[in-house]
Amino acid sequence: DEEERRRREEEEAMDRIFAAQLAEEEGDNRNDDDQYDNNVEPGNGFLDNQAHQAPMNLVADDPQQHQAPRQSWRRKVGYVRWSLWLAVAVVLHALRTRKQLYLAILYLSSSKAAFLVFGNALVAVAWWAFGACSSVFFQAGLRPVEVETISDRVRWNVTETCLALTMFRSELSSGNLKIPTLFLALVVAKCLHWGCELRESHMRTTEEAFVTTQNSIFPRMRTSHLRFITLVHVLLIVDIWAVAFCASHIVTKGPSVFILFGFESAILAISALSTLVSYQLHAVDGLITILHQKAYPHLHDDEDDSTPTSATTNLPEGEETPAAVPQQVTKYQKWVDQLLHGWREHRATLNFLLELLAQSATFLFYVLFFAIVFTYYGMPINIFREVYVSFQQLRTRLAAFYAY
Repeated sequence: DEEERRRREEEEAMDRIFAAQLAEEEGDNRNDDDQYDNNVEPGNGFLDNQAHQAPMNLVADDPQQHQAPRQSWRRKVGYVRWSLWLAVAVVLHALRTRKQLYLAILYLSSSKAAFLVFGNALVAVAWWAFGACSSVFFQAGLRPVEVETISDRVRWNVTETCLALTMFRSELSSGNLKIPTLFLALVVAKCLHWGCELRESHMRTTEEAFVTTQNSIFPRMRTSHLRFITLVHVLLIVDIWAVAFCASHIVTKGPSVFILFGFESAILAISALSTLVSYQLHAVDGLITILHQKAYPHLHDDEDDSTPTSATTNLPEGEETPAAVPQQVTKYQKWVDQLLHGWREHRATLNFLLELLAQSATFLFYVLFFAIVFTYYGMPINIFREVYVSFQQLRTRLAAFYAY
């Protein structure tokens, strides 16, 4: 409990620092959400925790603190630029010294130095692609906590994937850039999936998906949520396409390293689908809360509106306060109450079932991958850990579901 409390305090402090950086970067260019948030009707938070975003003025303005993200971004852009220029220089050198296109291509495909330069350029492009997607689809980019979590996962996952590739070492050649390109694409896809999982968990506990204004009848989804849900749909489509492509390649040309990429894509598709369904449950919860606000507006008024006025507090002595007139419950209110109570009873069960199904599908894919690799390539010692960890997680979910 002490470690959990300390971890939560550290995350709250990092969120406050990120909020201050966001306020400095945005400045006067505020998006449409700020205009809606000023008139948003306060939510009641039936199922989720109330939005407790850190205020922008909790952290003092520190010039060095705001310059750190900009300096990191400049270093990243500089690394990408110089890596690409170095690859172009190698190509120009090959064309100038070999005089012919065929000889230049032969030199580039057989030179270890050229292979190293091109590999570095691919890493730089992958890094830039991940940063660009994060800045476009995630509002103000990734939070510090998300960056730290993704970095920790990348260290272990890249090592495990490299060990898994040793089972297909006969297909890895020094002049083949196809496998390294697929490997980098897989790493970038995993990082984006992890970012979506972390951001979905953060949004589910901090803010509602929909906002309403006093002059609007229909709710409106936040711009940041639209970007997030767009990214999740794109990742899910790409995962399904990757699984179909790898399956067709295996059927036509036989077992190869595409077995690994196909199963990794299938596991990523399960992760994206689980994140999408979890967010949709959160969105439905927000819509039901808005329906309750419309049905019972007097329960969602501000505290200032609920304070008694001078007309009721300064009554003459001996005169009693008039009794409140009971309001008649309409059919719409009864329908909203039934919907709310039914949703509150089944929301936790749906979340529990979603996690259980996702973990079960992941374990089944690992077992199937283990069986296929064992059939064609021998004992896959490198994936023992993944199968064991997936089994332990599934057993924990089953025990918790049985207790529930």
